[in-house]
Amino acid sequence: MANRRQLKKSISNLCSMMVEQIYLKCIFNNADLEKSSELINKVIALENEGRQRICHSHIGNHKEVSAYYKTLYRYIEEQSKEIIKEINALGK
Repeated sequence: MANRRQLKKSISNLCSMMVEQIYLKCIFNNADLEKSSELINKVIALENEGRQRICHSHIGNHKEVSAYYKTLYRYIEEQSKEIIKEINALGK
């Protein structure tokens, strides 16, 4: 398992790439600016929530900590897939 700093960087990089894709959709595909700003707010909220949950993780039994990070990873993965679907629908 990666350490907390690496997890925070990974989440930050993922969210930065999603925001970059939103900007590119706005520039090249003339996407709706209101929807784009809503998506950017969702991405920022996801990043803040992920970082916050990493900082306030449970310390204790290895199995509990491992299960906590697995559920956190699944949550971030599901939310990012949802946002990516919305990003792909922007330019259409």
